[in-house]
Amino acid sequence: MPFNRLEEGIVKKIIVSPLALMSTLVIGAALIGPRPGPAQSWSEQGTAPAVAARERAGTWSAIGPFGGKIIGVARNPKSAKELYAVAGGYPGQVFRSTNNGGSWTRTALLTDYLNDIVLDPLNPNTVYVLGGWEFFKSGDRGATFSEVKFPEGFHAGEGRLAVKATNPKILIAAGTHATSSGAYRTCMAIAKSANGGKTWVVQKFEASSNSGCVRDVAFSPRNPEIVFLCGYFSKAGSSSVPRVFVSTNGGQTWKNVTSAAVFNPMNSGSLLYGLALDPKDANKAYVAHALGLARTSDAGSSWRAQVSPSASLPFNTVAVDTSNSSILYAGSLGSSRTTGNGCYKSTDGGKTWKHLSGSYYGYILRILARGPRVHTATSAGIFQSANSGISWKTSHAGIKATDVPAFGVAPSAPLNIYAAANAYGIFKTGDGGASWTQGPDFNLCDQVIRIAVHPTNSKTVYVLAGSATVYKSTDGGASFKDVLYHNCSNLALSPTNPNTVVVAGQTGSVGTGLRYMGLHISKDGGANWTNIKIRNDAGSVAAAAAGDPKNGNILYVVGTTAAGSPVCYKSTNAGVSWAVLAVPMQSPQVSSSNVVVDPGNSKIVYIGTWDGVFRSEDGGANWAETGDFWDAEAVVINKNNPKEVFVGYPGGVYYSQDRGLTWSLFSEGLTVYNTQWLEIDATNRFLYAGTWFGGIWKREF
Repeated sequence: MPFNRLEEGIVKKIIVSPLALMSTLVIGAALIGPRPGPAQSWSEQGTAPAVAARERAGTWSAIGPFGGKIIGVARNPKSAKELYAVAGGYPGQVFRSTNNGGSWTRTALLTDYLNDIVLDPLNPNTVYVLGGWEFFKSGDRGATFSEVKFPEGFHAGEGRLAVKATNPKILIAAGTHATSSGAYRTCMAIAKSANGGKTWVVQKFEASSNSGCVRDVAFSPRNPEIVFLCGYFSKAGSSSVPRVFVSTNGGQTWKNVTSAAVFNPMNSGSLLYGLALDPKDANKAYVAHALGLARTSDAGSSWRAQVSPSASLPFNTVAVDTSNSSILYAGSLGSSRTTGNGCYKSTDGGKTWKHLSGSYYGYILRILARGPRVHTATSAGIFQSANSGISWKTSHAGIKATDVPAFGVAPSAPLNIYAAANAYGIFKTGDGGASWTQGPDFNLCDQVIRIAVHPTNSKTVYVLAGSATVYKSTDGGASFKDVLYHNCSNLALSPTNPNTVVVAGQTGSVGTGLRYMGLHISKDGGANWTNIKIRNDAGSVAAAAAGDPKNGNILYVVGTTAAGSPVCYKSTNAGVSWAVLAVPMQSPQVSSSNVVVDPGNSKIVYIGTWDGVFRSEDGGANWAETGDFWDAEAVVINKNNPKEVFVGYPGGVYYSQDRGLTWSLFSEGLTVYNTQWLEIDATNRFLYAGTWFGGIWKREF
């Protein structure tokens, strides 16, 4: 649930500041990260010292890359150059452009995950935003918002928001509703408001289902009394069943118009994703689904299947050109630049389709089409064509909402930064973030887990992608070649020999065979590898490894057994033999762990885990929890002053000046604070934070 819950029906102004948000993190911890933290039901060694409440001087600034997952986009019906967009992640970000998407300004941070944005067609100064648990309304073009919670049990999920053109006080939100207080079950549902979002009434569909959701809802532009919705549900032990409903009285009553012949045989195609209604013909509607498109010309009485160009290519969204209803655009769920995914165009009402090649990336979530001007909102940002899809350009300058799970700052040239932008590959800046260029995408389906830059050669970069492949570039990221294909969890360069690459993961068979906790070590920059097996139980895995900066023979490894229990190991002979250490953390979730050895005192070791940060003063023999963090994603040490330690976690960043004994908040100005990785420019004393749907941020310390 979101923060600062309101009494039902009461609308309250939201005042969002970074410090106010930080003060509420403990209440809503499960909502601000990409995953909830574990239950704190285990005892941990040591006593966690109090965390200082003082915020250090200075502030953070976002440096990009531009773009990010754009969930919704809307155009001002009375001023075509004015656009609005909402981005994925938490807190939800609202952006506005007054020059057709040439540049954007963030207008608001909202305390919810956002799903959609629409404008009042009669008064476009009024902006409506659909959140997961809340509805937001602005009367001043997005400068300030009020909020009201939805009725208990309703959640927008991945649903959309629709406004009635002739009476904009009537709104319908698509979503899901809980049907059981025990085993969590949901059904298809919509929430309706007749007073501009002040109060809402829920209507359920297929209420006896095990799970279900309404994905999209739309009023006919020609006749707003006609409303379509689409979604799917399932019952225990059954696959998803598609559903399309239509209302001819503005949403008061609904009729199931699902065509068994068109929708049901589709298996995965039974998942219905999006709607588009013809602006000139109230009876004509289109449904995007996992095998293409379906069309009705008689308000749902009959349907015709129109399969996409590739039978395996799903359509996620569809849009009708508002100036010519024979022209349609559809976006695929695929994200590769090379396999025919992306945007498609039809000039004959959906009968035939043409793939629009161009520089857009990610899977397409929403499309705006008005004559030659087309905008696609994607998982990578916003892309625009000014010539009906013939050519494309990026259109998200100013939107800093990129999901950056990993990045690397070149120690020898710290203005060079390599960033993993989920859904569209690797980006590089050579000027500290003032400008970025895009590099390889690694097939886009492979999430980049870690990036490591050679400490003395800024053009040598290693990338771990897809939990399987290590890539290497020797030309500053212009090209990469794979140097290791195995089961990999983490990547690091040896602090004593930067040509030594240490990859934590599993040894044994690649793919489906027996695999065991182990390391892959290359002493020649990835040309040759030695596999080191640590455990004998098939299924065990090493989550992270680190070397001693003063002694290259000392290695630390953390991971899990085949049974899922956390384990720690230490080697003093470069992995020839291993000693079992005390286990500081109790949670088996150590996949995001990182291990760091103090460069000034080799006895001090830190481990970041889902349970928090643990610290040893005797080389791993004993451990104590330090600070008060959950899900510590990153622990970094200033090599020039090892007393300075930073921790990044879903609530932001903390800073210690005494080797982790006490901590101070270090998040002022970090408005998108869900931190996934940290890097230090020790020479110039800058800290960088990669965030979840907030890009990279920079702060002097």
